[in-house]
Amino acid sequence: VNALDSGYVIVGDVTPVSFSAWKEVTVNGSWNDDDDVLVSLYDCGGSAIGDNTNFQNQHLSGGKFDISALDHSVYSCLEVRVDLFDTDSVVPVVNDVSVSWDPLPVFLVSLNGDDVVQVGESMVYSILYSLSYSDDSNVVAWFPLPVANPSSYHSAYGQDVVLDGGNVVSISNSGQYTNTDVVVHGINVPANSVYWDLGNVSAGTTDTLTVKIKTDNGLEDGIRYEGYAHIDSLAADEVVSDADSSVVGNQPFVTELNSSPSPYVLKTVSGTVTVGSAEYLYDGGGYSSVVNYSVLVKNDYAATGRETIFNPVVTDDLSDVINKLGSACGVNTSNPATLASLITPLESYGVYDPTTDPNSIVWNLPDNII
Repeated sequence: VNALDSGYVIVGDVTPVSFSAWKEVTVNGSWNDDDDVLVSLYDCGGSAIGDNTNFQNQHLSGGKFDISALDHSVYSCLEVRVDLFDTDSVVPVVNDVSVSWDPLPVFLVSLNGDDVVQVGESMVYSILYSLSYSDDSNVVAWFPLPVANPSSYHSAYGQDVVLDGGNVVSISNSGQYTNTDVVVHGINVPANSVYWDLGNVSAGTTDTLTVKIKTDNGLEDGIRYEGYAHIDSLAADEVVSDADSSVVGNQPFVTELNSSPSPYVLKTVSGTVTVGSAEYLYDGGGYSSVVNYSVLVKNDYAATGRETIFNPVVTDDLSDVINKLGSACGVNTSNPATLASLITPLESYGVYDPTTDPNSIVWNLPDNII
């Protein structure tokens, strides 16, 4: 800008991302007299800051104007006006205007991993962090072990969905697990977390931390584990990962567990006589008139991906037996008392009630089938 008589230039909307103090305004150019170039400060709404004693119509010293006395917490955005006056035969010229401040370190952090994992396998998480604007020291990152969303499983099943240090398989970059609250360089790290003392970190650094957490085989299908990553230092603000910035508030990264049961049932009989491929009841010497049926129930083993059979109920269809009692043995099968005297489940949790269902025995098993 050349001032033939007078003129001005405005540098608008100077808004640092993160800073601890304003520093100075620097004007590069040429002029002959201190009164040729004056600097004034405004907020970003265009209102003047201060008066002629501090921030209005101020002279430069060596091309600079100290603005460190300006409260950055009140004025986080500035407009700078530079007025030029031709007070003598030398025309003032301004080439550029800059504003400086003391920057604070700014972190970014994100959490990524497997969207879906089979139970019994490991969830592998990657924590990507970066630092901008300023070097920092005593940096701490941490990752509370993910928590199962209560809406994704049945608490009545009695399964242990809480992850702890026993589930942690590996931690990169010399990270550690803590089962108690700890303070690292003045930063509070909660219990049941993996954390890293990153020490000194240079501006421009980008790095990845990883954690491998094993899940328990047998857990219910569809459990959703939710987690967040954190990074902080005494100089910077704490930053928490956000899996979906389109939703208000920090959203967790979610890993869903998949599993399925593999039930197996085998029914056998004893107390009969085998003729060919058929079983017969023989009520003669050396034989009893009582026939015993056994029902074996299990959940076929698999190292991963197997869901426990929760609250198992076994139903034995007796319709063929009831028909034969009536047709071959002359039993009055329409009389519940008669059927109850002939058919008895041996276990206390087995129920045979011919008044409601003469064709079935039902066992509500007392234990889950793993």
